[in-house]
Amino acid sequence: MIKVLKHLFVKFAAKGLTSTEIFRVIKDISRVYEENGLSNVSIINNRLQSLGWQDQLIDEHILNLFIFLWENGNKKN
Repeated sequence: MIKVLKHLFVKFAAKGLTSTEIFRVIKDISRVYEENGLSNVSIINNRLQSLGWQDQLIDEHILNLFIFLWENGNKKN
């Protein structure tokens, strides 16, 4: 799971986000995903943009990484 998280950080850093911004955007994506259960890139991007993030911040690959982390991080043993 650490490898996936690092890859997610690299993807966001390539889009120009600082480490602080990466933590914030992951928190915002989590909130959007939790509130709406959405797995549609364009809808999530629109919601993120309404929160002040740049246009087209996530792509399918980033969303898939996020969903993997979300599903594996929220499992109860």
